[in-house]
Amino acid sequence: MFIIDKDNLNDLFRKWSKESEVYAPQVEEGQVMLLPYEEEKFTMDYVNFAFPVKEHLFKQREILFNWGNKNGSISIETPINIDTNKSKRIFFGVRPCEVHGIKYTDKFFLKGYRDEFYARARNSALIAAVNCTEPGENCFCSSMGTGPFASSGYDLLFTPLKDAYLVEIGTEKGRELIHCVKELFTEIKEELLHEKEIVEKSSKNKFKTKINTDNISKVLEESFNSPIWKGLSKDCITCTGCTSLCPTCTCFNVVEESIGDNCGCRVRYWDSCQSDSFTRNAQKHNPRSSEARVRYRIYDKFKYIEDKFNMKGCNGCGRCINVCPAAINVVEIINKLSDSKSALESNGGE
Repeated sequence: MFIIDKDNLNDLFRKWSKESEVYAPQVEEGQVMLLPYEEEKFTMDYVNFAFPVKEHLFKQREILFNWGNKNGSISIETPINIDTNKSKRIFFGVRPCEVHGIKYTDKFFLKGYRDEFYARARNSALIAAVNCTEPGENCFCSSMGTGPFASSGYDLLFTPLKDAYLVEIGTEKGRELIHCVKELFTEIKEELLHEKEIVEKSSKNKFKTKINTDNISKVLEESFNSPIWKGLSKDCITCTGCTSLCPTCTCFNVVEESIGDNCGCRVRYWDSCQSDSFTRNAQKHNPRSSEARVRYRIYDKFKYIEDKFNMKGCNGCGRCINVCPAAINVVEIINKLSDSKSALESNGGE
């Protein structure tokens, strides 16, 4: 366990940059995003990144292979797909809810069928998470048990104290990151863990948005035909902003693109279950209704993923609430369904 002065962060990034590509919170066009470190754009004044960290591991658009046909001879070339000349990428500032999202995409892409493109990107990435002390208006990670403090899934974990960060090691790769710049860190015993507990308790008490997760799977099982879905389907404009910003959405499509005469590429890009075209068949036939479309996202995040992978499908980051132009709010939906079930039980099931 170590501490590092807050004023030494820029020195830390400069030293890390000698061997690794450092990504850190950067102000870009009025938003804070995880981008290659530039000192003049660096900030620690943020709730979360505008876009999920998954975009650095599971790209929005990714070339799977290029192909060519020259005089009847077919050639295939697989690109590297990592935008760096350095073997390691350090992602600093990742919030605990995002760490949960990465743990899920790790399980989705690496367990069972192994996605080599994701694996290559993931193997180069080190997670330097930063515990959250100021939740946003629509954050509800505390209700989901995915934050505001992380318990696993990181290489290094930074906890903000008064003038310093308490730094905990999660992996041997994290230990190496400290060892290579050990002059910036001071090793301590566990006397500051009590102070960390105080900060965590204070952070949890600041959450304004809370979701009722009691028996959530059973609530959804009994709400499949609820009239709420029809109402939501009329509100949703299928912009897909919710799924684009969700750390645990992994849907993709694969298409062929022409580059020129007798050459092209096969490309994977993000898709969305909230798009009308997601289940559209030939001659524009769509077997899925609008009600089924909006219902599926809720069930996937709060039931299907947990049933299949034994972990939360929603990390409580609140991005889907923030971005929705129709003001569709997953917290309100789940709480309304839970309250309806409780009221029904109180009336003896009538």
